[in-house]
This record gives sequence, C-alpha cells and structure tokens, in this order.
Amino acid sequence: MWFSDNLYQTIILKNCDSYNKLKIISGYASPTFLEKVLNDVSNVFIELYIGMAQEGISYSSHKKYQELCFKYKKLQVFYQKNGKPTHIKIYQFYGVFSSDTYIGSANFSENGFMNNNELLIQSNEDFSILFNHQFKRSISCTDVDVEKYIKFYKENLEDINASEYSPSEKHYGNENIVEEYTKNNEELDNNISFNNKITNFNKNFGIKVTSNGTTLPIVTDKNANQLWNKTGINSVLTNKKSHLIKSNMHSLKEEFQSEEFKVIAYDGYIYNAKLGGKFNRELYIENWNFYYEIARIIKLDDGEPISEKKLEYLGFTSFYFEKKEENIYLMTLIKDF
Repeated sequence: MWFSDNLYQTIILKNCDSYNKLKIISGYASPTFLEKVLNDVSNVFIELYIGMAQEGISYSSHKKYQELCFKYKKLQVFYQKNGKPTHIKIYQFYGVFSSDTYIGSANFSENGFMNNNELLIQSNEDFSILFNHQFKRSISCTDVDVEKYIKFYKENLEDINASEYSPSEKHYGNENIVEEYTKNNEELDNNISFNNKITNFNKNFGIKVTSNGTTLPIVTDKNANQLWNKTGINSVLTNKKSHLIKSNMHSLKEEFQSEEFKVIAYDGYIYNAKLGGKFNRELYIENWNFYYEIARIIKLDDGEPISEKKLEYLGFTSFYFEKKEENIYLMTLIKDF
C-alpha cells in the first residue's frame, strides 16, 4: 500500500496512536519538525538517524537537536559519521507484538511530510540489518566527541563567539547576514583573486564533483533562448530583477523541491532564495544581484548584456547548487566549457 496525501496525519500521527516506538533513517531532517512530532506524540520513543550528516549541519540545528534530547528522555538523535552518505528514508513503527514500516521519498522534515509531493510505501521487509549498520556508523548528537566527526557551520550572528572568531557582517535593512565560518577558520580575503575565492570555498565545503547538484547557466544558450540578452541574469537591463533560469526554461521545482530555501554563497554569507515566475522557472536570491556580481568582475560597460563570450574572461560558465542539509544549499561557480 502506498501513501502520498496528508503524510503527517496518515503516517506519523495515526501510527503513533498504535505503537510506542519509532525508528527513522532519513537523509536530511528538521529539528523544528522533530519538535512538532514530539509535542504531538510525546508518549512515543523516537530514534532518529540523519544519514547525510557528514555533509555538515548548522550549529543552530545541532543545538536544537541536543536541546530536544535533553528535554525528551524518549528521544535519541544520531549523525552518520563515516561510510558512504545515506539518503535512505525508512520509518519503522513498532510495539511489543507488531510493527509497520514505510519507505519512500519523504525526509523527516516539514517539506517531506507537509509541503512537498512525496511518496511512502508500506513494506513487510525486515530492515533491522540496515538500522544496525546505521547505528554502528553513527554518533549521538549529545556525544562529547561529536565535533570531531561532524562539520558544523555558523548560521546566525548570535551563534558567533566574538572571542573566538572575527567574522564580517553585511547589513541589508534590519537583517544581518554573517560570514560563514569555514573549517579552517579562515576569512575569505577580499584582496585575493576571484578564482581563489571560489577555489577556497569549494575546498572548505568539499565540493569536488557536480554530479549530485544542480547546474544553472550564467547566461542561457543563444540557440535555445533568443532573448538571452533580456532574460535571466540580463533581466536587470529591462528593469526587472536579475535571476537564473535554465536554457530550456523548464521549472526549477524538481531541482530545489521547495519554493523557498537558503543558500550559502561563495562569498561566505547566507541568503534567502526563492523560486518565482511562471511554473517556478526563475531563481531569485534576496540581496543578491546576479548581473552586477558578474559584471563587476568582468568589467562590463553599463547597460551591456553579459554574453557567453564575456564569460571567457570570468573563467566560469555556470552557477552550481549542492544540497547541504534540508532546505539549505551551497552556491558556487563552476567551469563548464
């Protein structure tokens, strides 16, 4: 039997009425969603394994997981610390004499169970071996040595200890966007070359290949889009907000799943991102102008569209987005000549 509608009510709430323990393996997870579940079904023991944790977890999420574990004695949260990243989603509800198991696409998050179109299938298979393997290659979020295995990154100004770090800030209205604290604890120097800035960012976040991410061209192909000089990144020249699109103008919803999310850009700051336009074909990033970001580097004349020819000077042809955790993506540039 398969389920795709009202997953939170149908899968989580209904089964927690019948069983007293829930074991979960999920690629990504959300601490706010976990807290909601705990508030709604506080009588259930929950054991959560986050399989993609080696890619990194924000300090704010980590602190929330720890806070919940200390508050709810029936909760355990584990991060995978070694082996191949696990993108599996398994939900196993069980009691003394019976159990129900579901597998599918839904991460343990608001997006997975409430916002996105996801699928979970009831299974009669025994997944105890998978849970045993996951336990052996994971570490508790409350373990004193957890920071030796998992990369945590700063997300909010209040998380930064001024005595340890000296991050710079960007002020946009009332909002502070704080520079990412890299694993080497090095600030990106404004005086280094743009190429080195991209290289350092990719190295610090372990970006090596582009097979698992989303690539969007800086400028759409002229043959595929005759209005390349007035759309996408060049929209600013027609008094519209600069954005990214695919050359074939297809929707971006499949790539990013959610219409609103955050990106950690190569300048080391965190931005709010949003899909827009007809059929969510356009990607916008708050307080980020794609056109001027590129134009200032290639020293473009005012009013001149960014072209594929001009990008030869830049050395990059596409923006690349890689999912870091639920609703958070890295944003960098790649060479795709």
